[in-house]
Amino acid sequence: MLEAVGKYDIDGVHFDDFFYPYPQTGQDFPDDASYAKYGQGRSRADWRRANVDTLVREMSERIKQLKPWVKFGISPFGIWRNKTTDPAGSDSRGLEAYDAIYADTRKWVREGWLDYIVPQLYWAIGFAKADYVKLLPWWAALVKGTRVQLWIGQADYRVGESGPWSDPAELDRHLRLDAKYGVQGEVHFSARQVRADRLGAVTRYRNAHYAAPALIPVMPDLPAARPGAPTLKSATPTGFATTPGAGPAAVSWALYRVAGGAADLVATGRAGTQVADPTPPPGPATYCLSGLDRSGNEGPISPPLTVSR
Repeated sequence: MLEAVGKYDIDGVHFDDFFYPYPQTGQDFPDDASYAKYGQGRSRADWRRANVDTLVREMSERIKQLKPWVKFGISPFGIWRNKTTDPAGSDSRGLEAYDAIYADTRKWVREGWLDYIVPQLYWAIGFAKADYVKLLPWWAALVKGTRVQLWIGQADYRVGESGPWSDPAELDRHLRLDAKYGVQGEVHFSARQVRADRLGAVTRYRNAHYAAPALIPVMPDLPAARPGAPTLKSATPTGFATTPGAGPAAVSWALYRVAGGAADLVATGRAGTQVADPTPPPGPATYCLSGLDRSGNEGPISPPLTVSR
């Protein structure tokens, strides 16, 4: 992973939920020799958790040593521990990542080793063992007061299953709850299911929650290098001719359309892509452009440009 960080212009490093294998009856991870050599008197469970903690902590530290702007995040299993096992756990009765795969996800957040965390809350509202309504507040409370952003993993792959997942509004309800609890991002699993749009569920939540472009949430602890104000020089048949602003180069841009004193974000893109309004109005329109750095910090906007059509 560090080779990829060093060699390529990537935005982030993301780990999925696989640490030690998920438990299977009659099977265990074959680490007897390693535990005998390195266990140092700890229980095997504590030793395994320490191994995973070391992986997460050192990955975080070394990414930031190489490229401080590269984000690091993990999408763990959605239950840390159940409160029947640990009073600090969630109101749930499912598999516990802390005990089953030795992933102390709560510790990673509290120690600030991550820039974001994406718990896989792949359960429906009202599911007895792991109710979305009960797990979401637990994760929101965990990140509160930390530098770690909370994004939620959504189970698009489950749409169409029997029960609550047969209702195309299920994911829409999840996103409404997420907005209530200040969740800063969503990760839909997977792209194949998003494109399939089973039961029209994607169309439904797209229209309700993704109808307009949005800027990525700023991560204040990452380096800031706000670009200077760009210039919209003129309109072209395919978009706008632009000039970069002075100072640090923009990594992405945001285009605003101004009408009646209000400015609406109408498009975003990576630096080097064509700046264009995907749905231009039939009459005259006034636009402003801004640049953003790698950490999502937005620079000043350009002088306005009015386009007659």
